[in-house]
Amino acid sequence: MRVLVLLGAAAALLAATVPGPAVAQGPGSQAVVLLHHPYDKVDPFGVPFGGGDTFSARHYAASAEGTFAFPTFVADGVLPVTSIPDPSAPYISTLANYTSRVESRLAMGSPGTLTLRGTVQGESLQVEVAFLPSAPLADPQHPDAIHLFVAVVEDFIHYQPDPRVSNGVVDHRLTVRALQDLGPVDLSQGQAVRGGHAFALGGAWSGDNLIVAAWLEAQAPFGRFGAGEVLQAAWASADGTDVVQSEKAVLVEVYSATWCTPCLYGDEAAKDLAVQYGKAAQAAAPGGPKYFRAPETPTLAAGATLAACVVIGAWAWRRRAA
Repeated sequence: MRVLVLLGAAAALLAATVPGPAVAQGPGSQAVVLLHHPYDKVDPFGVPFGGGDTFSARHYAASAEGTFAFPTFVADGVLPVTSIPDPSAPYISTLANYTSRVESRLAMGSPGTLTLRGTVQGESLQVEVAFLPSAPLADPQHPDAIHLFVAVVEDFIHYQPDPRVSNGVVDHRLTVRALQDLGPVDLSQGQAVRGGHAFALGGAWSGDNLIVAAWLEAQAPFGRFGAGEVLQAAWASADGTDVVQSEKAVLVEVYSATWCTPCLYGDEAAKDLAVQYGKAAQAAAPGGPKYFRAPETPTLAAGATLAACVVIGAWAWRRRAA
């Protein structure tokens, strides 16, 4: 019975129904959805960042005693879901929990407007972003607390892992490929701030499916914002078109892994949030993903990892503090 349930979930995840662009352009959306992967010796999509990976290094506060369960969800850096809420209804309960947190954050309103553009220029992807606060944002005790982040996301990566370390997902959605902290921004005068970064295009990235994302994140308590809280977010297809995000958009982040069976439900729920709130395509364009990445031979035994579905996300923090 368990095998049938998992196969059913995998089939739902891989179904293709409505073709379209990765992210609709023009006015913004209500959510920006990022799927992060661990930087380990099994999952090929992990990206090193800040002594860990793009999720664990930034969301240490959401961990339990230095570990992260898979999947872990965080809305705007402050509202986590660290397990499958109801194992008897894993997908329905996961989507309901994720949705309630997105709606909660949407009610917070927008502190300003993000304008974002991503353009492929030769062997690089140029990201340009500007933020105009609705009113001055200042905290004399933490003047450098608000940082501007940008990321590259790839949609519809077709990758089939070795069966011993696979949860059955072969078309991976909204996967973080690179992330950059552009540093602090000064919003005390109520003036627009700007930033940019040129990402080198990875050889395994498909240019047709690239998305750029940007957000403002508090690195320390700042006025009414808590440490790690996201003020505003936006995303855009990397085709040179501006997206202007004036209404509130929630940064949705999910920590997934190609070897984690429960991540079937987290991945599917994240995809549905991206479609409903983020204007993302429900399925790949006709013909499916643009390329296939061949299986890689895993270098770690998978048995204990698959059974626990837990990774130590704080090893680098402990090492740094030693």
